[in-house]
Amino acid sequence: MFMENTLNSHAYSPESTNVTVLNTFYYLAFFLLIIPVITHFLAAAGALVASSASDIALAESWTQSVSYFALTSAIGAALLLATVKYSLNTRLLSVAGERLALKGIRFKPLTGILVATVLFSGLKRLSFEFWEMSAPAFITNVVEQLTSASNIALLFLTVVIIAPVSEEVIFRGVAFYRLKKTRLGVTGAIIIPSVLFSLIHLQYEQPIIFVILFLAAVMFGAIRHITGNLWYCIISHMLMNLIVFIQCVLLL
Repeated sequence: MFMENTLNSHAYSPESTNVTVLNTFYYLAFFLLIIPVITHFLAAAGALVASSASDIALAESWTQSVSYFALTSAIGAALLLATVKYSLNTRLLSVAGERLALKGIRFKPLTGILVATVLFSGLKRLSFEFWEMSAPAFITNVVEQLTSASNIALLFLTVVIIAPVSEEVIFRGVAFYRLKKTRLGVTGAIIIPSVLFSLIHLQYEQPIIFVILFLAAVMFGAIRHITGNLWYCIISHMLMNLIVFIQCVLLL
């Protein structure tokens, strides 16, 4: 009887699953909606103060600049790191690290993941050529700003470092950890964050890109499940973004 009660106490009922999923979406809404609004407000307000003349046109041009993307990404990452432990039901950073699955990196699985990432990026490139897709407008706008070493460095910091870390902590860290514990299991923990991951990239214009982003996210989720280590997801994401970054620089 004691053993049966113990097992039942660890089982997830449909109600607890629904509550956990709902709370997970609350946290994701905070990370993906509230924090960006806060960072945009702070960056835009800073632009107005710096202009010393409340120049709206200047503020609008600032929000399209590489510097703006870098600043808002950095502020957003700082706010994420400051609050992420609460979404993992702990106030201890050490416990948060364990629940995010931040573990040591081993050479053999890392090598396999790097190879898989390069192959995926190659297939993505071929699909772009097959569908004869042109670069989205926002990428063209960013490339046009890469006229100085400082802008190139800021774009590298934003795209290759900050974005992969932040997105993987949110989707393959918090969301995966919380959803895997429910009756949705590993499948839900991979698919649901992957759908959301593709949907937040609204700056892309072609529908096929959303499919590619979804498949990339599924690959990151599979890496998270198979290795049990979030660092491999982050490194794979970094490499994929690095390849895109290099392609943008080569367009100069």
